[in-house]
Amino acid sequence: MRGRGGAFAAVVMLSGVTAAGTGGCHLWRPQGNAASFAAGRLPASDVNPVPRDRIRVGGTLRWPLPEFPAQWNFHHVNGSKGVVDQVVQGMLPYLMRVDEKAVPRPVPDYLVSARVVPTRTGQVVTYRLNPQARWSDGRPIGYRDLAAQARALSGRDPRFQVSTVTGYRQIRSVVRGADDREVKVEFAGAYADWRSLFSPCTRP
Repeated sequence: MRGRGGAFAAVVMLSGVTAAGTGGCHLWRPQGNAASFAAGRLPASDVNPVPRDRIRVGGTLRWPLPEFPAQWNFHHVNGSKGVVDQVVQGMLPYLMRVDEKAVPRPVPDYLVSARVVPTRTGQVVTYRLNPQARWSDGRPIGYRDLAAQARALSGRDPRFQVSTVTGYRQIRSVVRGADDREVKVEFAGAYADWRSLFSPCTRP
């Protein structure tokens, strides 16, 4: 409380000095377009989304990268880099992505829905995977993929040199639901950031 009070006093004193100036210190007031920018009227996102059916087949994608990593597994201790994340986001399935307002939402191509239910000892998240979701070899994405990923990233198996165990260490079990496309993930305790898990989704 003392720190906040001191900051408030400093702001009051600064305002008094600014108001008492006689020509040497003035507040800048934006004019024209600058006034609109200062009012927060910029769009939340400047990305121009284009439907897939309007993308022309062929051409060359030039993807500038600051470096060429030797490790492309983002979950590996040597692969957890921003440049790897950029490429992986364009190559691997993400169950959830943030929208232009930074709100995580399911990616319908892979995840139909996800809901969390509190329990007496923690929480259970039920994922409903898209039945049309496939790996590049045609194999369906199912509950076994999430179970293997949770096990590998939990930090309990020394064969996997993972970059972080946050979230996965709290998972108690990953089991099949009503069918192979329904996944029930049980957490030992409440974990608020569960939407960040299983993205990117990797194969066992």
